[in-house]
Amino acid sequence: MSALKSLIFVTALWAAPLAADPLEDVISDQLAEFREGDVLGAWSHASPNIREFFGTPDTFAHVVENGYETIWSNTSARFMGREETGGRVQQTVVVEGQSGRIEAYVYYMIETEDGWKIDGVEPTALPDIAV
Repeated sequence: MSALKSLIFVTALWAAPLAADPLEDVISDQLAEFREGDVLGAWSHASPNIREFFGTPDTFAHVVENGYETIWSNTSARFMGREETGGRVQQTVVVEGQSGRIEAYVYYMIETEDGWKIDGVEPTALPDIAV
């Protein structure tokens, strides 16, 4: 009976979903929305500071499409290091675009009353990635 309980426990652990990471979820959702051309969905993840800076979803989309092509047409993302400084979390993300180009970005994240929002993105050096 003990072996059966162990098997059920291990199976339950294996089948249980991994704990969600709200920061990664926000970034992943926005990347998916850019990929699908859902500008309003992508805009919904922008912090109040970003919304004020760009003013409209169309201006925001224009800047991302023309200045961050890898993010706009992303095919995959890998989450790397994270650190917190000055009330913001810096999450490094390695993004591959449709062209095959791979770039790294630091996503600046802030927690608002509406949840985590993206408060800025800037290119950074590609981290050493073990294969």
